[in-house]
Amino acid sequence: MAEKLKEVLKVEFDRDTPESRRKIFLFRDGSFLRPYEISCWMFQRFIFDGYKVSCRTYKGYKDPVCLIGFPPASLKKLLSAEKCKGIQQIGNPEETLETEADPIVELILPEELMPESYPADLFLEDYKAWKKKQKVQTTELDTLPGEQQTPHQKVTMTNIIQDLLAFPLEKKSPLEAYMFLSEIRTKAASIF
Repeated sequence: MAEKLKEVLKVEFDRDTPESRRKIFLFRDGSFLRPYEISCWMFQRFIFDGYKVSCRTYKGYKDPVCLIGFPPASLKKLLSAEKCKGIQQIGNPEETLETEADPIVELILPEELMPESYPADLFLEDYKAWKKKQKVQTTELDTLPGEQQTPHQKVTMTNIIQDLLAFPLEKKSPLEAYMFLSEIRTKAASIF
C-alpha cells in the first residue's frame, strides 16, 4: 500500500509545467475511480463538487491524503455536463492497467478553464487553501480505501458500531452510503 500511495502522490505533485497543471489524474481503486490530492481539488472545482472528499492520515505520511471515489460508469455522464465542455479525456475507465499506481484516465482541462498564464505558485496556494478547508478523519490507516486491512490493525465490534452510529445517513447520497457500507463490511470481515 505504501508503495502505491507513494507513486500516486509522486504523479500528483509532479506539476512543474503549465500542461501538467491542466491534468486531472484518475486512478483505479477496486471498482472505483479516484482522484487524489491536487486532482481531487481540480475535480471538485471544474467537474463536479457533489462527491464527498475523504481526507485521512496514513502511516508513514505526516499530511492527510484527500481523495474522492466514484464508479467509472458515472464519468461519461459527468463529462457531458455543460460546464465540462472542452475537457479532453485520455484513457478508458473500464481498462485494466498493469499497475494501479498508473493513472487510468487523464482529464485535460481546456485553456479557458486553466490558462497557461496561471502561475504555479498561485495554483499551489489555491490547492493548499482548499485542502485546509477539508475535514480530516482522525483514524490513521495503513491501507487505501478498497484495500484489505493489514492483520496488525485492531478493529473491534465497538469501533464498527461507533462508526455506524456516527454516520449521518440521512445527509448522504446513495453512493456515499454504499461506500460507507462497503468499508464497514470490510472491517467486520477482518474480525470474523
